[in-house]
Amino acid sequence: DLGIKRTKEGEEILYARNKVATACRALKVDSIDTPFTDANDYEMLTKDTAKAKSLGMTGKSAINPRHIGIIHSVFAPSEAELKHALRVLEAMEEAEKEGKGVCALDGKMIDAPVINRAKRTVNQGIKLGIIRDEGGAR
Repeated sequence: DLGIKRTKEGEEILYARNKVATACRALKVDSIDTPFTDANDYEMLTKDTAKAKSLGMTGKSAINPRHIGIIHSVFAPSEAELKHALRVLEAMEEAEKEGKGVCALDGKMIDAPVINRAKRTVNQGIKLGIIRDEGGAR
């Protein structure tokens, strides 16, 4: 008990959420965010889940079954995220064919962390059945 009052915005636990997400990433394990406790505020649940994703969390606990679909939809990669990830991987593949170790896409450098994030995004899309294994959208 931290002796703090929880709010829907969750700013009072932001530091802890950041620490958990960072530690889990370093250990290469999933980081599961705390549940959102208001069973009926779907708009705030969506915002809170998006915040968790932006912090690097890989999932979110749910204490209400009605929250599961929203949580899944927020954590699933969007069509735009998948398209960008595929473009990153294609750009890097072309650069490697040309003997380059790095390249740029839309004026931004593509390096190992960007490539790893793109691979994770594509793999998640494949696991969720959003894209086919060979990279094409369903």
